[in-house]
Amino acid sequence: MVFADGDIGRTAVSHQRPVKPREPDHTVDNALIDILRSHGKREGAALDSYQRLAEQSEDEGLRYVMRLIMEDEARHHQQISEMLNNLLSFVSELDIQPRVPGMSLRDDPVLREETERLLAFEKEDAKELRRLRKELRRGQGYPLLPLLVNLMLHDTAKHIDILRFIRSRARQR
Repeated sequence: MVFADGDIGRTAVSHQRPVKPREPDHTVDNALIDILRSHGKREGAALDSYQRLAEQSEDEGLRYVMRLIMEDEARHHQQISEMLNNLLSFVSELDIQPRVPGMSLRDDPVLREETERLLAFEKEDAKELRRLRKELRRGQGYPLLPLLVNLMLHDTAKHIDILRFIRSRARQR
């Protein structure tokens, strides 16, 4: 609104309608909800397929590795559900459980020290597992053992990622 020189100090009155507070734009949140729902359905269908394959097989080794996959898929399905509940709670402003809890950022020297110790352990564990995998590959009668050690290496890499995340949350602000 423009004032003439003689109008300075006067209260300006607008004849426009009052501005309504904007509703939050949940476009991105809703897109994420759709993705998580779709992924959750696919995870559930995959879990069913793995279950059928394991039940129909007479091969004990196949059932064993299918069980390993099913355990991971069940955990993934649970995590997807919890992530979905986080978003639904935020968008709907309701407390929907179970969901992923929050994690605070804090200066915690004890947690940092323990995390560093565990990181060193996991890195050393990875070295030992790589040596073990190399030796197992030289043997002939243990086809699943190198695979299991390789899977443990993947888990160790995951543990290292988690510990690095924890360390970053325990740093000084």
